[in-house]
Amino acid sequence: MPQFAYVVPKTIGQMTQHLADYGDEAKIIAGGQSLLVLISQGLVSPGVLVSLNEVAGLDRIVHDDSKGLEIGAAVTQTQIAASPLIREKFSGLAQAAEKVGSVHVRNLGTLSGNVCHADPAADSPPALLALQASVKAVSVRGERTIPLDGFFRDPLESVLEPDEMLTHILIPPASPFSNSVYLKHAARAVDRATVGVGIWWTWDPAEEKCRDIRIGLAGAGPTPLRAKQAEALAKGHRLTDEVIVEMGQMAIRECDPLSGGHAPASYRRKMVAVFVRRALERLAKGMNRLPREGNTR
Repeated sequence: MPQFAYVVPKTIGQMTQHLADYGDEAKIIAGGQSLLVLISQGLVSPGVLVSLNEVAGLDRIVHDDSKGLEIGAAVTQTQIAASPLIREKFSGLAQAAEKVGSVHVRNLGTLSGNVCHADPAADSPPALLALQASVKAVSVRGERTIPLDGFFRDPLESVLEPDEMLTHILIPPASPFSNSVYLKHAARAVDRATVGVGIWWTWDPAEEKCRDIRIGLAGAGPTPLRAKQAEALAKGHRLTDEVIVEMGQMAIRECDPLSGGHAPASYRRKMVAVFVRRALERLAKGMNRLPREGNTR
């Protein structure tokens, strides 16, 4: 294992100052479930690791009905999966957290780390894309909010600058008559997704038509992505069997998956259609089981 310095700031200000001082030599570490693997394989060689685990306030999940959900950068996947609030109002995110790696990985690994690693086959990004999430990034130069839809640049690369840190993941308020789901296809439960599908939708209870929908995909391209053309097929329509099949086929045409790991690109394309259909069918079946005045997402 390469040698590096290790610093433990207590505040966001101290954290960003370390990042500014060390520049490209610095890497942020939380649970380390992705970063330490890259270091051990010689793919990255940081001079210093800057821990966020003792930075005040980053281990909290904060919810406000009017502002939405704010998830600190030190919140683990286990916390996400176990949160009654998230399971009720943002169920697709809880389902994605449950499917990340092993129990050990979920206990140590953070939601923000899963996002910042920018793995095209990670579980969290599709669920977050479906929930219209954004991230709050902070540096000594200031703060900015980045929609997750524009966060991923290339495999294992995001738009964050070297001196920036992700402090929070932000999700808009839950809306009435809506729900979300995440489904994963993998060779083994602990594996990265061969294909992952996160879908959020809201419907008109009177006409039983889709008002709005977002579909996030993993394993379908060089980065996590939205299937926006497939989404357009559902808006203003009922989710009939025919529409659901058409949306799955459209999602295939929006994909550009990478071969490797456990599946070639051709297989991933086929599984995108299969799992988009399955996720939509689950949402359509669950529509009538939700309270008519419920407020779930």
